[in-house]
Amino acid sequence: MKREPTVIIDFNQARLKFEKPLQVWQTSKLENVREIFEKVQEAINGQYYVAGYVSYECAPRFR
Repeated sequence: MKREPTVIIDFNQARLKFEKPLQVWQTSKLENVREIFEKVQEAINGQYYVAGYVSYECAPRFR
């Protein structure tokens, strides 16, 4: 049984829970980080919520 990801964020004295994502982006390759961030920006521009995290191993991609 595959479980859908859930993100819970405590924000401004409120708990926000994001479930049933329309899209999931993930990678283990540094060269794919830019493409994923472009997709994230497209979703934001389309007025969708985006929730998640980026690990510190991605830092070299932002230099």
